[in-house]
Amino acid sequence: MVYIIPRSWTSGAYFKQFRKRFFEEGALEHIHLFVSRDKVFEKESVLQETIIIKAKKTQNKPNTITITTTQSNADFSNRTVFEAPYSTVVNGDASYVYLVTSTEEVQTLNVRENIIASIVSKDTTARTRSYEVQMALSSTYAQQVQEKYGCHISMIAPVRDMSFLEETARLNRFDTEVTILTVYEKVKPVDYYDSFKSQETYEQ
Repeated sequence: MVYIIPRSWTSGAYFKQFRKRFFEEGALEHIHLFVSRDKVFEKESVLQETIIIKAKKTQNKPNTITITTTQSNADFSNRTVFEAPYSTVVNGDASYVYLVTSTEEVQTLNVRENIIASIVSKDTTARTRSYEVQMALSSTYAQQVQEKYGCHISMIAPVRDMSFLEETARLNRFDTEVTILTVYEKVKPVDYYDSFKSQETYEQ
């Protein structure tokens, strides 16, 4: 199966449920990227970042995904080809699709940080607040913040009762461990939607 889709499909919060169902039923085999966003459908005056994906209906995930790149739809003979690890490209609870095109980008994406959020209280409030933290980290707003700052929560562990560590102080403590996939260097256009034409960039 081959599809032409907007690039925002790879990480947009709006597509989260679609991506989840998509990867439950199949796997990506090939992704083609266009560097230029106004040359793909230039005769139609379409200004949109577009990608082409090839997928297969299967429960077995391949080891790698082929990612090719061209400037436009007129130079396929000059395309670059990169075989990326499948587990790097499709990653996280939200099934983000990372469009890596080199070994350096793969190494950058594979930086992980584990953060433990501890909630402590003298009563049972800590337990309730811990589950509220988990809900907040899974919210649409949290996903938008992750996209804004170039990081993604790839795993949220179940809440753990760690009160035994605070036994002397007679406190209740509940921990949530979060695994974050971080991109330290990322430069991209401020916006990729059709109506925005500024060339301004920002760095994170």
